[in-house]
Amino acid sequence: MSCKMFPTLVDMHDIFFDEQSCIKYLLQNGIIGTIPRCSLCGFFVKLDGKFFKCRDNKKCRKMISIFHGSFFSGSRLKCNQVMLLLYLFHTKATNTSIQAMTGQVIQNTP
Repeated sequence: MSCKMFPTLVDMHDIFFDEQSCIKYLLQNGIIGTIPRCSLCGFFVKLDGKFFKCRDNKKCRKMISIFHGSFFSGSRLKCNQVMLLLYLFHTKATNTSIQAMTGQVIQNTP
């Protein structure tokens, strides 16, 4: 019997190579949070792409990124690209291998 401790790259394919699938995964697993109400007017918000938008109050129209306050908020990469890089790093792929596979350079921090 094999012990599967970590999902395979094939298992995670959609999350790593489709941004919308990745967003859905991050929301479903509580990695990025949901905001039930607008912080400005108190009305409920709805998910619209990469933003939570105030849906009931036409005057408010507040929008907040789904990544606000999360690990992903400062990244220039798409969330699925970040997830792939984290996966490769976690599986102990070398920096050279990661760069060859993704074109992204992982810089070691002191």
